[in-house]
Amino acid sequence: MLLEGLLDLTHHLLRLDGDPLRVEIEYLSLKPVVAPIFVVTLTKEDGAICFDTDTETSGSSLQTIAGKGAISLQFDRLDLAGGVYYVEVGAFPSDWSFAYDYHWHVYSFIVQSSDRGKGILSPPRHWA
Repeated sequence: MLLEGLLDLTHHLLRLDGDPLRVEIEYLSLKPVVAPIFVVTLTKEDGAICFDTDTETSGSSLQTIAGKGAISLQFDRLDLAGGVYYVEVGAFPSDWSFAYDYHWHVYSFIVQSSDRGKGILSPPRHWA
């Protein structure tokens, strides 16, 4: 199985904190793959993991896939602090024994934020 790319995310796409993000993984499987697992990980430039999920643990398991297709993950809002981030995507068999394909540090984007706090998150908040 080959992962063909991401839509709605181009190299160094500038986003504002709190914007939505859609990660779409296009795949091509030359033969049937039973219950593949797709992974999406968001990391900072220094490698720190900000978010990690997969179709198995999030209850979105797929049945058998074959041929060309796509799966997407929608973030309603991405409350990250300003900086450079990477989206990593991968596809694995149901037993996690190897990777069909994995894209590491291929897709990057920049979050622009007026928040000067420290940390990875920049969620909406207020002092009372």
